Amino acid sequence: MNSCTVSIIIPAYNVEKYLIEALDSIKNQTVSPEEVILIDDGSSDGTLAIARDYDFPFRYEVVSIENAGQGNARNVGINLATSDYVYYFDSDDILDHSFIESIKKEMITSLYPDMILFSGKSFNDDDYKGSRWVEYERGFSAHFDSRLAFLEKSYSNESLFCSPCLYVTKRELWGGDGLFFGSNYLEDEAIFFPLIFSCESFCVLDRVFFYRRNREGSTMTMDKNLKHVIGALNCVIASSRLSSISSLPKSERWYVNKR
Repeated sequence: MNSCTVSIIIPAYNVEKYLIEALDSIKNQTVSPEEVILIDDGSSDGTLAIARDYDFPFRYEVVSIENAGQGNARNVGINLATSDYVYYFDSDDILDHSFIESIKKEMITSLYPDMILFSGKSFNDDDYKGSRWVEYERGFSAHFDSRLAFLEKSYSNESLFCSPCLYVTKRELWGGDGLFFGSNYLEDEAIFFPLIFSCESFCVLDRVFFYRRNREGSTMTMDKNLKHVIGALNCVIASSRLSSISSLPKSERWYVNKR
């Protein structure tokens, strides 16, 4: 691979209050991505109209589907993506203006790693009354050509954050016979270790490029329900399948079981 094109895939559901700010944070990048693909997941508010009215100076596609969850929406997006790398961005959050420029530079410097992970920060929406607060700090910057070394360092720094908004990966890993997101909650956790074990090279940047909004009604802050239970079971199943692979080195299997 001698290029570093980037597709941004955005699942969107009932985010009319936040969508323009999220899209503006992409439009205002110092270096633009090659394309943005927004999947409206059956919104019942003005999300789809806002998305269709928005304009980017590069390829921008809006697709409307029946509501089936953000995991399914990401899967639809990956099948439409054409770039070398993909980034999954949530439609109520914000990107640092230097994100694409910095990531592309790192792709070249690190000789096009399979996965680039970076730091993030939380911030509260004006109307948010909850107590959830997570700091997504990696705590170190490094390049790894060893999966075990990557796991050891990340585990010791307690920085194995599963959110797809906190990493960029090669598109070839996804879709078709590759990886895909589940349809229930916690789909990001269920796919995280299968993704890691599909990669051979990793780059970690202890720089904050992503800002996560804590808000009322999001999947991150809502009360737990049956979908969360099913999602948790899917995580256990995914980990069990990975751990059962006979060729998996014992040293790496330890991190799967520990997760």
